[in-house]
Amino acid sequence: TLVAEAHEFQTAVIDTADWMEPVIWAEACRRNGWASIESPGFGKGYLEADAIWREVLSGLDAMRARGMQTIVLAHSEVKNFADPTTENYDRHQIKLQKRSWGLIQEWADIVAFLNFRVVVEKTDAGFSKKVAKGKGFGERILFLEERPAYYAKNRYRLPPEIQLPQDNPTGPYQAFA
Repeated sequence: TLVAEAHEFQTAVIDTADWMEPVIWAEACRRNGWASIESPGFGKGYLEADAIWREVLSGLDAMRARGMQTIVLAHSEVKNFADPTTENYDRHQIKLQKRSWGLIQEWADIVAFLNFRVVVEKTDAGFSKKVAKGKGFGERILFLEERPAYYAKNRYRLPPEIQLPQDNPTGPYQAFA
């Protein structure tokens, strides 16, 4: 409808990809008569889900071609990251199955990580011990370059981070467009 019919909409938003993923899995199961995405055997259900994700991304591309902005939001979770060049560490990662995330990550022009700026203060707890506490002041930052703590990218040479006004929605969310 947004591609073929006349309308005045300028932006399409998927809120959120991680909640859309089970819908895509259910569609893969419906199309193939499976009881679950795991039914066809090791990884085969996710391959079918990839095809459906590609259909969704193709639809978003068609909206872009029509002049609409496309935004896909997703939640993040903290997971261990196995970096082959150093020791493993925790980082925010998109809350999607890795194949789905790979497709979206490659498709997106911008992957941004939205979070609060946090300052860690250490106080003396006595007996040569320090206690670290995170403090925030409601300052939201949109991060646009990858760092060890999160994945991000942008194809438009935007600054590494942008401070957002205080009246924007809260979260740690990741958005890609």
